[in-house]
Parts: sequence; structure tokens; C-alpha cells
Amino acid sequence: ARWPFFQSGEIDMALRGSLREFELSEIFQLISRDSKTGQLVLSYRDNEAFVIFSQGSVIAAGTSEQNLQTFLFRYLKTMRHYSDEEINELLYVCHGEMRQFSQELIKRNYLAANELATLAQMVVEDLACGLFLWDDGNYRFDSLESIQEYVVGGVAFPVDAITMEAMRRSDEWKRIRQHISNNTIFSIVNKPAAPSAAPASPLSNLSDYVLSLVDGKINVGALCEKSIMHPYRVYETLFALWQNSTIAPLAVKHQQAKAPAVSIGKLIAEVVAAMGSAIIVLLWMSALFLFSYFGRKTFLHEAEIGRLQSIAAVEIQRNTRKTAIATLQYRALQGRPPSNAASLVKEGLISKIDAVTGRETTIFRNTPQ
Repeated sequence: ARWPFFQSGEIDMALRGSLREFELSEIFQLISRDSKTGQLVLSYRDNEAFVIFSQGSVIAAGTSEQNLQTFLFRYLKTMRHYSDEEINELLYVCHGEMRQFSQELIKRNYLAANELATLAQMVVEDLACGLFLWDDGNYRFDSLESIQEYVVGGVAFPVDAITMEAMRRSDEWKRIRQHISNNTIFSIVNKPAAPSAAPASPLSNLSDYVLSLVDGKINVGALCEKSIMHPYRVYETLFALWQNSTIAPLAVKHQQAKAPAVSIGKLIAEVVAAMGSAIIVLLWMSALFLFSYFGRKTFLHEAEIGRLQSIAAVEIQRNTRKTAIATLQYRALQGRPPSNAASLVKEGLISKIDAVTGRETTIFRNTPQ
């Protein structure tokens, strides 16, 4: 494989290129393979993003619009109800240095250490994975001697973990966006057993937190801006709640409200159709039975007649031969042919039955006198 161009310097080495030539996953793998420490900067038109690496692991990420500070401020205001003045004052005291700011938040009990760690893990993963949607732009990696100021909450993701999660999200994101857009408005269909109030810590239960924001009025775009979560997590959570039939888009919910009437009408139609099919099948089976019954009787009757006719024909033929032989005998005895069958019966040459069933007329008519 062809790797991006290296430019050597006295202090560090810079990795530069275009995302059209090398995918972001390849760049991540190269940085990880060489256990590099520094900052990867991505730029495309007016958009810019960064990823901080420590010994080849991802410890921070952000864009020109979103970073850990963005979500941390939103969390402090929404969930801990601190004012902008309080937050900005604390940030001013820390000279805008993120690591010192996060430590001061814990020291002053603005939030717990585990909250900060969970939020930092979630945000860095979301922002780093989101960069894999970039398919155009330029990149530049600059080595850094120290990255301690970027370390917050002990975040450190292996490159392989980020790459695999980014690939999963890319496929899932395409599937979700086929069903949900920024203009979609959700409403609760099945209320949970517990009250739908926002939990004390949304980081412990993202589904309950997102559900608490669903009111049937604001769309998904506004919900993302209101949420402390990355838009992808909001979409993913909404989609899961929809699949569990906890929420539904307003249009779908209205269809469900009409569903009983439609279902009853459909049920009646199906019953009528089923009855009609049953009647047709019954008539067909009855006709088949009658045809089979009477056809069998007719066939047996005709067969019996044929059998009797065959027997009669054989009997007639046998008696005819007997009569012919008796006639020859009578002529030999009397010197003349018999005038009728009675003459043969009288002489005892044939029986009365033979005389009745025989073809005497033909025999005697054809016998020379």
C-alpha cells in the first residue's frame, strides 16, 4: 500500500495530504502503527476538525462547531442548572485551559468525577467517529511534545476501536436517516411505568433521558440542539425507542389511531372472503362427490349390463352350436332336417332351455331341406 508523504523537519515530521487519496482510517492506522503523539488537523472549505493522539491512541477530538467544551457547558447548564456567568467565570479563572477547567469543576463539586469521565468518553468517541464521514478535504499531522492539556477524564481510545465503531455507525446512520429526518416529530405511544421526568444523571440511562425530551411538538433537529448528546446518539436512541414501540412519528401515530376501524373493516372483508371461499370449496366438493357417486353407479350399472350381455352372448353361441350338432344328428336318424327346435327336443337331442336360448330361426332357415 502507498502511504502518505512524509516531510522531515528538525523538530518534527509532518504528515500531509488529501482525503481523496487516502481514507481517514488509513491515516489513523499509520499514526497508531508508529505510536505517534500529536494533532491531526482536517480541513474542508470553512470546516475544520482535530484529533489528538497520545502514543497512537485517541484522547481528544472536535470540530470548529463542537468539542468537549461545547457538550460540557450544555451539560452544566441543562442538568446542573449553572448560569452562563458562573461557567464563564470559572473558565476565565482557568485561563481557558480545558484540563485545569475540568479539574476545577470536580474540586468545586460542579459535577462528579465519574460524570466527567463518562461524558468525556462519550463525546470524544462521538466526535472522532463523526469525522469518518468526511470523504473530501485535506489533512495534516503535527507532532506535539506535550498533550497533557488535552487529557480530560482519562480518555484513551485505541485506533482500532474508533475505526470499527465508525464503520458500524456509518452503516447504521444511513439506515436510520432513511426513516428519521431533522423535521420528524415524535410522540410517546406507550408511556413507561416510571414517570417520564429527566433522570438525575442522563449519562446512566440515555434512553430515559431522550424520552424525557420527546413532547410531540419539537422536531428531531431541535431536540438534538436541546440535548446534551451528540446528534448521532440522539438519532440512534430515538430509532431504538421507535423500534420498541415506545414512541412513533406523529403521522404514524395518527394512522395507529385509525387502525381499529380499518382493522375491523379489513377483518369483515377477510371473513366474507373466507366464507365465500369456504362455500365455493364446499360446492366443489359436493359436486365432486355427486359426480363420483352417480358416475360410479352409472359405471357399475353399465359394467353389469356389459357383463350380462357378454354372458348371454356366450350362452347363445354355445346353444347355437348345440342346436347345430343336434340338427345334424336328427338328419342322420330321420333322413331329413328337423322342421323346428321342438322336433329336436322331442327326439331328446337338446333341452327346452337350449331351444329357447338357441338361434333356431337362423339355423333352421339356413339348413338345406
